[in-house]
Amino acid sequence: MDQYFVEPTLCLVPDWVTARIELYHRTHKLLDPVPYLHFYKGTHIKVLNWIARDGDETYVLPAYGTHEDVAIVFEEEKRIQIQKGIFFPCQGEILVAAEQVGRGLCFKQLAVIFSQTIAQMAAESVGFGGSEFILCKAYEISREHPLIGYVWSGYREDFQTGNSFSFLLPVFIEDINILLQYKRPDLHLIPLEVGEIMKYKDQRFIVKSDEEGIYIDDLANALLNKRRL
Repeated sequence: MDQYFVEPTLCLVPDWVTARIELYHRTHKLLDPVPYLHFYKGTHIKVLNWIARDGDETYVLPAYGTHEDVAIVFEEEKRIQIQKGIFFPCQGEILVAAEQVGRGLCFKQLAVIFSQTIAQMAAESVGFGGSEFILCKAYEISREHPLIGYVWSGYREDFQTGNSFSFLLPVFIEDINILLQYKRPDLHLIPLEVGEIMKYKDQRFIVKSDEEGIYIDDLANALLNKRRL
């Protein structure tokens, strides 16, 4: 599934090795940087920093080069340590922390929401935890009924208030700007069944399921694996 993640856009320090080298250039010390996501009061801004400590000294290395400006203007509300497997939103993207040989802990940008599990993790990272998802084709409700794209249709119910709401996540993240042009009532959703083929640009995917739910697999890889069996 590595092909569904790409290098994060505009991230200057995307991994532990790069952070350690940069800190050495600045301090002439071999430090052990740890990534944190910082939240600031009165704003939705989130800043990703590598932090290293040496005795009483603390060194902050912004992954995107934005920490100092934000820290001057806003008061920090909280911070969370980024560990392997954590999904989190930053700079308008959904990132995940992964381990990679030669890089250590590194950040990867989610390019394809390829399973119900990943959809739930992505939703939780932006405050919509506990949502259920269905994989669908989205058509515009019009005379022509053009296909808009493939989406995860999310639903969540708040049992304390009795309120419920629905929302959409694009399967292919680059389609987000297309999806944002439409309101939910303007779209007709058709659930995809296991075994159906999805065509996206020059690729084809097949819908599958396992004990964790629905997911998509690259059709070429799926056929290759089937031949090997």
